[in-house]
Amino acid sequence: MADPVSIRTNNPGAQWYGPTAQGYGATGRIDLPGGNNAAVFDDPVNGAAAQFALWGKHYTDMPLSAAISKWSGGNSSPAYVSFIQKQTGLSPDTVLTRDVLAGPQGVALAKAQAHWEAGRDYPLSDDQWRAAQAKAFGAGDGAPQVPAETASGAGAPSTAPPAAAAPAASAAAPGGMAPDRASGLGMLSGADLSQQGANEPDLGSLMQRAAAMSGAQQQAPPPLPPIQFAVPAALRARLAAVALGQG
Repeated sequence: MADPVSIRTNNPGAQWYGPTAQGYGATGRIDLPGGNNAAVFDDPVNGAAAQFALWGKHYTDMPLSAAISKWSGGNSSPAYVSFIQKQTGLSPDTVLTRDVLAGPQGVALAKAQAHWEAGRDYPLSDDQWRAAQAKAFGAGDGAPQVPAETASGAGAPSTAPPAAAAPAASAAAPGGMAPDRASGLGMLSGADLSQQGANEPDLGSLMQRAAAMSGAQQQAPPPLPPIQFAVPAALRARLAAVALGQG
């Protein structure tokens, strides 16, 4: 009897071929009925590490029942959840925090899931499971940083949207000016504009300033110095007599 797909592909979680799988060494995929596929890993520990990583990236802080329904695409999820509960002691309402996934219960969850997907115990030792968990949740989170995708389970893909790639740093515009800041106004919020308006003088103040400036400009220029020129002696004598009343 042939081994189940998840064992043949070194893929304990039966997850799809996507960025997370590639980040942990997936070399390709095999297509499955219903439009599903399963990633093919070069090593089962890497496959298990990708399984942990996928849980950590896209299922953290979800209740167990909702997470299993999402992982499996809704395929047999009540029975799936019941099996996980019996194997791990986790209730359907247990919230899968990062601490849960990175601790002993996380190993128990991954092992139970692998058993469900394979239909039998998955051929990994406890030490191998812990090594896989450490790859995904190790100190410093050294696992590859990859966008979202889904697991295949036995059903439809998850509807979780792919994570947006981090935007590239903006290049400077011509002249060394940052894009979208050429005017200085385009980057102001409504609050900024309100504050800007509050700091401006009112119309009356502007008119007073204009009048003051206009008045300063209209002041009379300083008087010119007296014009000096020579006066004949006879005319000076005549003017002096007139001034004395003798003229």
